[in-house]
Amino acid sequence: MKRITLTLLTVVFFCAGAFSQRIWLETAVSAKVVKNLEVSLSPQMRFKEEQGLDQYFFDTGLEYKFNKFLAAGASYRLGNNITGKGNTKSFGRFAVDAKTGYDWKKSEIQFRLRYTNANDFDSDNQKEDNLRFRLKYEYNIKKLNLKPAIICELYRNMDAREFNKARYEAGLDYKISKTHRVGTFFRVHDYLTEKNKSIQIIGLTYKLKL
Repeated sequence: MKRITLTLLTVVFFCAGAFSQRIWLETAVSAKVVKNLEVSLSPQMRFKEEQGLDQYFFDTGLEYKFNKFLAAGASYRLGNNITGKGNTKSFGRFAVDAKTGYDWKKSEIQFRLRYTNANDFDSDNQKEDNLRFRLKYEYNIKKLNLKPAIICELYRNMDAREFNKARYEAGLDYKISKTHRVGTFFRVHDYLTEKNKSIQIIGLTYKLKL
């Protein structure tokens, strides 16, 4: 069964990759430091079509869980953009968020509100105040150790006072063990204020929970 599951993940990745313009590789390591407080570290690499490595960065974050329905967190991102001819340009970005969720049998629905001070929708990471509204639905297929998910996220530019971007995603996580997970996702970045402009992204993820 594990071989079938891993084969399925591989097929999904390559099929989606045929339609994608960019590839993102994401890892995440998290651990509880005290009760209800979790710290995380997430190195990532992003590749752009016909260019190769576009940017790489590290996210560090803290999340505090008030109860089973409410959590709040903060994170900081530090990385480099590849500007061409081997040159790089460093950038930083912070975010604060609050999220709530509800579990029902094998389903989980989650809403997250996040503020960021930079435009991480594009690779230039220009300074831009954004409010992000994310809705996520997950379904746990316990017998197969699989967890498919769908996500929709809207970006509101606080300076322009408009919703100008949207992110749509379908993903699949596979639980290797109690602490290890791998997954894949297909993501579309849609520019709401620019006609017929969007970006397709395929991603691979690895998560370690200590």
